[in-house]
Amino acid sequence: MLQDWENFIKFNGITYLNQPWMFHYPEEELEYFGEIGFRLEGNVDDPNYEVKDGDASYLDKGTKIYFIKGYSSDFRLVADTSEKLLLFEADTNPNAAKGSDLLDIGGRVVTIEISSPFDGKNRVASISDPGTVSTLVDIILEAPVDQESPKPGNSRASITFYLYDGVNVRRSFRPDTGELHRGIMLPDDFWETVEPLLPIPSELDGTQWTLIEMDGKGLVEDTHITLYFRDGSVQGFAGCNTYGAEYSTEESGILKIEMPFQTMLGCPFPEGVLEQEREYIEKLANTARYSITGSKLEIYGPGNKKLLVFERIPEYSMEPADLVGTRWKLVSMNGEPVLKDLTITLSFDSDTEASGQAGVFDYSLFYTASGDDIGWGMSEERTGELSKELERQALHYTDSLMWVANYRLTSGTLELYTSKGDTLVYELVEDSDGAN
Repeated sequence: MLQDWENFIKFNGITYLNQPWMFHYPEEELEYFGEIGFRLEGNVDDPNYEVKDGDASYLDKGTKIYFIKGYSSDFRLVADTSEKLLLFEADTNPNAAKGSDLLDIGGRVVTIEISSPFDGKNRVASISDPGTVSTLVDIILEAPVDQESPKPGNSRASITFYLYDGVNVRRSFRPDTGELHRGIMLPDDFWETVEPLLPIPSELDGTQWTLIEMDGKGLVEDTHITLYFRDGSVQGFAGCNTYGAEYSTEESGILKIEMPFQTMLGCPFPEGVLEQEREYIEKLANTARYSITGSKLEIYGPGNKKLLVFERIPEYSMEPADLVGTRWKLVSMNGEPVLKDLTITLSFDSDTEASGQAGVFDYSLFYTASGDDIGWGMSEERTGELSKELERQALHYTDSLMWVANYRLTSGTLELYTSKGDTLVYELVEDSDGAN
């Protein structure tokens, strides 16, 4: 349906998608390009409507469109909504023959950052050497474009180009097929240049754990503590607050964790949760070594004293692309069914955007996914009133949604798992013709 469409505009046969980046262009750098002639949302209910030049999914008719001086209008446009400026970048261009027809970034890139879910690990390379940056950008700009045939793959990286003007460009990339989104087909020498620059991860990097024992004792009832290792840092949920810190493994079995930083929430319930949290954080900061046996991670302090015992959180072989275009209805939270008069939905509109409703709460998400890991930022708008009972469950859902860390997709079912220990279960919503 139209409410699931991406935020796009179309001019000169080119479809542009809204980008979430914050940017500030002085008025003198913007030049008038055109105006929106028709808004689809609220005016068209035909899913087969053929989009025309001047159309926009959500911008009002008459919205002024500008191009940025110094940039090709085939690459970037700016919409003035009177409340703020929105940046749009080319997604599909039927006349694009090579990368430079879609990405006007030649001579503009300062740094290239590559985040790669390779072998289930999220390895990050930051490339600032001018010669290497120039070589990689030239490969991209000269690469042929094929936007016609789908090119599914089994791996995906995220590439961010940091430009001189401070406005970044981010595109997904599939190392196994060579496609830089959307349809720029890079030769093998691109990834062959990049892959050696990615750091070799430790055996801990990319793993996820839940605490089951501290000083030989179990946790306070109804509390949950998690530990994730990501790109040289640890993060997780400590029972009330989230935390994070840098970690290092200088040699096998040796583990050092800096004193974690935390959010500063106060949680009176369950009783003892804050005292347990303080003790947990102190023990993390005193970590000296670790061992992994089967599904157990044991952390030891000075004097070889066992401090913490974790159990591995199951990891599933997932392909994030399978989420795109799917729509879901929540059926339960932590085994409790959704109340009869409350409808909660979630739609994956693209490989970076999702949206849904929780009763009278409309929400949108900018998400990233790798393997079975998923995370997002969320904006929410209230559109009406609910009874206290329904509102309580709706707000419980939106709160839980902010803590989602992993997902599992099976036939007709989506499960989301949060770092707080919640499980959200959805069923697939199908159209009358059987399509999802």
